Amino acid sequence: MTFLHWLRQPRRLATAAVITSVVGLLRLWRRQARVIGQIRITPISHLLQAVEAEKVREAVISTVACAYVLSDGTKCQASLLPIDAKLLVKLLHKHKVTYQALGPSPWKALALLAVPFAYLGVCGYMLYRLTNDGGIVGGPPPEHGSKSGGGGAPPSIGWDDVAGLPGVKAAVMEVVDVMQRPGRYARLGARCPRGILLAGPPGTGKTLLARAVAGEACVPFLCCAGSDFVEVFVGRGAKRVRSLFDEAARRAPCVLFIDELDAIGTARSARGGGGSDEHDHTLNQLLASMDGMGAVAGVLVMGATNRLGALDPALTRPGRFDRVLTLELPNETGRLEILRVHASRAPIERPEAVLPAVAARTAGCSGAELANLVNEAAICAVRANDTAVRGEHFEAALSSFLASRAGTYDAGRRAGAGGVPLSAGPSRASDGASAAQQQALQLQQAMWALLQGLQPPPPERARAAGSTGTGIEEVE
Repeated sequence: MTFLHWLRQPRRLATAAVITSVVGLLRLWRRQARVIGQIRITPISHLLQAVEAEKVREAVISTVACAYVLSDGTKCQASLLPIDAKLLVKLLHKHKVTYQALGPSPWKALALLAVPFAYLGVCGYMLYRLTNDGGIVGGPPPEHGSKSGGGGAPPSIGWDDVAGLPGVKAAVMEVVDVMQRPGRYARLGARCPRGILLAGPPGTGKTLLARAVAGEACVPFLCCAGSDFVEVFVGRGAKRVRSLFDEAARRAPCVLFIDELDAIGTARSARGGGGSDEHDHTLNQLLASMDGMGAVAGVLVMGATNRLGALDPALTRPGRFDRVLTLELPNETGRLEILRVHASRAPIERPEAVLPAVAARTAGCSGAELANLVNEAAICAVRANDTAVRGEHFEAALSSFLASRAGTYDAGRRAGAGGVPLSAGPSRASDGASAAQQQALQLQQAMWALLQGLQPPPPERARAAGSTGTGIEEVE
């Protein structure tokens, strides 16, 4: 990598400029100090006395100073006023001292005038790079598609990696079929949906589903977060939106995924001034860019949010997000499918008996929590020096979670769902839990089991279009 390529990074360029400025000032200061140390500064009276005593060998007179050399070779300098220069010239001429006049240099004056402007220009260029190339305060998101793991390449995730969402998965698979075989639908006047909005609690697989769409369609996956567009500087957020959609148009066909859409797509405020204006400008640019994507074939815009009601109605209308799919927490059948997907990477003893039991005890858990459960159970097996993951390892993961997070989790959400999330840390006998704590833990486990039997499993729904649940189609 060459030095110029290394300097293309805005922060590196700023660091190099600061170091160069400091080194240049130090060298200039040392040079001045060296020159001053070699020349003796004297008052004008000393110069006049030396001339009258005929101790001055030669002199150089400028408009502000006179540099002279004494008979013993000592170099001296005295400051002058314009009237002093006239008297000094007469005195030097009288005592026959060799002297010369030094006029102002036009190049020196030009350099003194140009250096500050050049320095300001360099600072302005660095500020422009920092604000437009993803530096400190602005610019497009640094790497579109960074979440895909391939810098925009098609992900390696397919439908086999998505489980527990039968209705939503079927609705999204239909969109992929439209992307792959557009002629089949064009014969009846149908077109590919321009956008899909995925709404649901955290950990339900919104990002995974979007990556699976790109992977099955074999198209690039461009990904960013809504917070990447949030700026207090006017115009920065809108510029980032334009940059992202321009990149999507260049890579068409592709999937453009905006995670945490509520960070940029919340309803516009009637208040004026400050960050509210910048938020509205960014949202307006997003709406205009999504409308412009209609003329670009093969670009599917997907968004994800867990605050569907907070989004601006203009953003969720058909024509921008044609389908709004609601992802629910998986039921027992869905949890079993998710566990089987993640358990395929780990050797589990008697999976046909262990996994259904785990799925029955984890009502209300999201897909991310179930994936973490399998991982923590595998860690427990390694800690016990076992060759396979068994049921007691899953039990240890559950117990460790309850012991470490009792009283800190959202009990209202979990009690309503009738289950317990499984996310375990290390569980050791040296923790020294008291008898009262163990009794409280057992009571809490009994409560979860009781609520699981009383609460019916949440239905699987996939709504298309409309943010209020009255969409065009509903898949059970």
